Amino acid sequence: QWANSGAEVIAFQRQTIAFPGTPSTPSPASRPAAMAGKFYPATAAEIKTELDDFFAEPTAASAEAESCRAVMLPHAGWKFCGDIIAETLARVIVPEIVVVIGPKHTPNGANWSVSASESWQLPHATIPVATKWATFLADHCPGLQRENAAHQAEHGCEVLLPFLHRRNPKLQIVPIAIGAADYDDLTPLAEALAALRVELGEKLLLVISSDMNHFADDIENRRRDALALEKFQANDPRGLFDVCRENDISMCGLRPAVAVMLALKKESPPVIEVTRYETSARITSDTHRVVGYAGALLR
Repeated sequence: QWANSGAEVIAFQRQTIAFPGTPSTPSPASRPAAMAGKFYPATAAEIKTELDDFFAEPTAASAEAESCRAVMLPHAGWKFCGDIIAETLARVIVPEIVVVIGPKHTPNGANWSVSASESWQLPHATIPVATKWATFLADHCPGLQRENAAHQAEHGCEVLLPFLHRRNPKLQIVPIAIGAADYDDLTPLAEALAALRVELGEKLLLVISSDMNHFADDIENRRRDALALEKFQANDPRGLFDVCRENDISMCGLRPAVAVMLALKKESPPVIEVTRYETSARITSDTHRVVGYAGALLR
């Protein structure tokens, strides 16, 4: 979605497949901001003002931060979900290393991609990539390629970074974009994330980047999202995957969510709390075609 116009554009996850022999893109030292002025403000001053406002809202301002193993955050334009992101992250101690796992919204690059850049640029900050741990995950997960094409025009990670940076200006990131996958295909990624948890412990936060269902009317959208969130909060990754498939629930970060849930279960079953749920109708007043947004803590 575009944050700064009356029009609403929402990108679905495309089911893209990487073909053998597809060349990886070069590794520029820093990925430039691609979504500034679209999903979030274009200037450092505007970013600061909006973040100040989001974190000053009562539910965020009064929150007490705690240690969490993972969170789920929506990734639409800030005007649609920035308050949900802030409210959720205000309750979390953001550690040194943050792995952001989102869907692919473009056909570019590898089907499963971890950023090969050394840093990501934002209008107000440069955020280093934890290259050691990006390599670790690629080494431990067959099919996860270190390359940049998948990230060049991808918004799922970038729109969250200013919020994460506000919570910890010293963080390092590992951006991952996940395309097509069946349920069993996600096991290697879950195992790699679990291995990273063993290495880093509380120094690591996993971030599921996901919106909920897209483009039903408000009542139907809420019904579908309730089905998905019931399985999610019950810590049932198989059930979440199946209910989304069976009910045509277009939760774009379904695969990242399943991978993270499976990874955490290898350590201990997570306690999952949905912090807030809304639809785009509260902003647009259009109840005929909406998108759902949820924030969640996975302890």
